[in-house]
Amino acid sequence: MYLARVRTSDLCALYDVAHTTPKRTAKRLGLPRRDLKNGSSSITLEEYRAAKVRDAMAASARQERAEWSLAGMVDSAATSGSGRHELVLGLR
Repeated sequence: MYLARVRTSDLCALYDVAHTTPKRTAKRLGLPRRDLKNGSSSITLEEYRAAKVRDAMAASARQERAEWSLAGMVDSAATSGSGRHELVLGLR
């Protein structure tokens, strides 16, 4: 979460530690410094969690599409311009 730029205050509240602990721990572990001054900004813990859920859902969808394709359940004519695939159920 530190490398994902989650706010230090959110990390401290989550783990119930002092404000200096995340930075000291990152330094002790050899993590690169976070450069939040040059236009990049930190994110909230909720934004981090939402991104993790979004990434997991996208990975699950890719896996499911691959399984459908391997099972022959995807019709190439049913592919829309957005790259989505639809199940072929013979209901046309």
